[in-house]
Amino acid sequence: MNIQLSRNKTLQFNRGLTDFIKFLSCLMIALHHFSQIRGVEGASNVVYFLFATQGGYLGVAIFFFLSGYGLMKSEQAKHLSVPSFFKKRLIKTYLPAVLVSALWAGYNVIGGVNMTYRC
Repeated sequence: MNIQLSRNKTLQFNRGLTDFIKFLSCLMIALHHFSQIRGVEGASNVVYFLFATQGGYLGVAIFFFLSGYGLMKSEQAKHLSVPSFFKKRLIKTYLPAVLVSALWAGYNVIGGVNMTYRC
């Protein structure tokens, strides 16, 4: 995807750039959650307020837009059948999520982490 900035300047969205922008949007989402926690604890800062009210929503929108764009480009380059598509997505997303959840649960059981939250 190319975006014309001026007559002789063009911005090209390649995979590296979109991955970097998705990384930044993930940071925006993490800062959104952190600023909400700090806001509950009583911190009053304009940056906390900005991320608590808008940062996460904007980060999610950017991330989903670029992910959808990548899926569209991938589909255009190499068409997969529906079962192949879901098999590929499950292996790339669901399996790592289950593995990390199992490791985290094991860590909590073995480490005896106290999971109580204060309100």
